This record gives sequence, C-alpha cells and structure tokens, in this order.
Amino acid sequence: MKPYYNKMLDAMVKIANSSPPPSCTEALIKTMNTLSCFERHRKPMTDHPELLKTVSQIAKNHKASVSCLEQTASAFYNLSCDEEARKKMAFSHVLHVLVSIGSNESEDNNSTLASTYAIRTLVNLAMPDTNRKCMAQGEGLLKCLIQFASVSEDSATKDEVKSTIIKLIPAL
Repeated sequence: MKPYYNKMLDAMVKIANSSPPPSCTEALIKTMNTLSCFERHRKPMTDHPELLKTVSQIAKNHKASVSCLEQTASAFYNLSCDEEARKKMAFSHVLHVLVSIGSNESEDNNSTLASTYAIRTLVNLAMPDTNRKCMAQGEGLLKCLIQFASVSEDSATKDEVKSTIIKLIPAL
C-alpha cells in the first residue's frame, strides 16, 4: 500500500486515542470496519503496530454504543478472514474484547449481532494450531464459546463453535 494509506491509519489511531466524542469514535470504527471488508486493506490494517489495540480499546470503553460494539466485532471478523492476520490477532487485547462482546458481558449493550461476529472471529482465530494454546488458556474464552453453543439457534455456527471447542481443549 502507498505511504499515504499508512498515514491515514496512523491518523485514525491518533484520533481514537485522543478521547474523541462518541460520535467521532463511532465514525472511526465504522470507517475501520468498512476498510476491513476489502481484502487489500486487511494486511496493512493488521500490520499496523497500534490499530488492533486501538480497536480493542474502543470496544472496552464503557460508553461504547451497541453500534460501536457491532462495528468493532464486524471489523475483527473481517480481518480474521485473512489467514495471515489470524496469527497477529490472537493476543490478549483482542481476545479479551472478543470474549467480552461474545459473552454479552455489558448489560447495557446487549447485541446478538455483535456477539455472533465476536464468536465467529474466535472460531477463525482458532484455526491456526499456533493460536490454540493462548486461546484455550484465555480467561473466559472456552466458557464464552460453550455458552454461545448452548443458546445459539444457528445450527451452522453452533457446529463450528463445537468443533472449535474440541480443537481448543487439547491445548489446555
């Protein structure tokens, strides 16, 4: 990608880290989600040294709206569709946020769509063998997946989640 693209990502991270008003934060995460939909943007986004952490922090904000959580989970899902990105994404900041969203831990921001995106992202991230140990040992991650599998009405996603649980258990 061109240097201006990296400068744009730098600017987005800088704005997000400057405690902008909620409407600005929501616009930023929507933009990041839109960019993540395109395959050509995924590598630069996951290669950026601060972007994944910044997106995680946006979702951790106690004032994050349901829309913001949905956009965050969707962006992570889109990025996790890239096989190379999966190894870069399986670190504590991202996993913690995905578990939080997937478990609907925030009573105020209960969103089935955000939860589904978060769970699907976790399923993608568990595909590489190298990610499984840190994921299996991640606080609440297996519980989150089991909880989702027990209540989900989507049989295809439920089957993927069950398969993921089976892959993660030996890594404990």
